[in-house]
Amino acid sequence: MVLESGFDSSVHDSRGRTGLHLAAAQRNVTICKLVHKFGADLLTTDYQGDTALHLYGHVDSIQSLVYNGLKIDICNHQVVTPLVLAKCRGDNKDVIRLLESLEEQEIKGFHRGTHSKLEAMQMSESESTTESHSLLNHTLQPGEGVLSSF
Repeated sequence: MVLESGFDSSVHDSRGRTGLHLAAAQRNVTICKLVHKFGADLLTTDYQGDTALHLYGHVDSIQSLVYNGLKIDICNHQVVTPLVLAKCRGDNKDVIRLLESLEEQEIKGFHRGTHSKLEAMQMSESESTTESHSLLNHTLQPGEGVLSSF
């Protein structure tokens, strides 16, 4: 298989779409999961700012992306969420209901556990930056951000 031989899953076409974007646009759940398994970055956006989630119209795929850390309320360059695009495309009612439910949970803060992988990485990077800066600035108190010490 091409992915197993070291194919770069971040390669994009003239519109900035990766294999994950293209599989999502075709609603091919199997390929989306496979490309993600081989390292496709869920946060990659095309030239319009769309993630794969903006292009999905399949319940299982949406749940998979959100479970693996992609936020449901992410906006593209036109400030449009996946829910709005799904409604414009006329996606089926199950997809619309799922996106509405996930977006509502995200807004209320109930969906935190779903993003734990991605948020853990971001928090780790943030803590590392704060920690290294606090070594340089002994007046930085615990809990103060890097910017607050300037």
